[in-house]
Amino acid sequence: MIVRRARELESRSRTGELFVGSHDYRPMVGTESRQFRVSELTFQDGARTRLHVHDSEQVVVVTAGAGIVATADAEHAISIGDVAVIPADEPHWHGAPRRGTVTQLSILGPHATRLA
Repeated sequence: MIVRRARELESRSRTGELFVGSHDYRPMVGTESRQFRVSELTFQDGARTRLHVHDSEQVVVVTAGAGIVATADAEHAISIGDVAVIPADEPHWHGAPRRGTVTQLSILGPHATRLA
């Protein structure tokens, strides 16, 4: 068994072609699990991912604030306690509204990600 205390794990600012703006990223479960990858992401003031796909299902759990999860066709407001289940290969994006902040857990299987 492995126990991780999120407050003790390092968080870093992350940018790149997958993102609009920057966000704080805290990896929580990595290759020590064969089935899951868990990361905490905090987006602020309109920062978000670009439209992308994973070859694994993704579960997004909002732990603080309010944000947006979206497909190419629809946006959904999400807030603390909300859970979004995103099928593998579904183009989607997620992040914060302008002047807002959202913290979410991203839970994936081992996967590859690409822009949609």
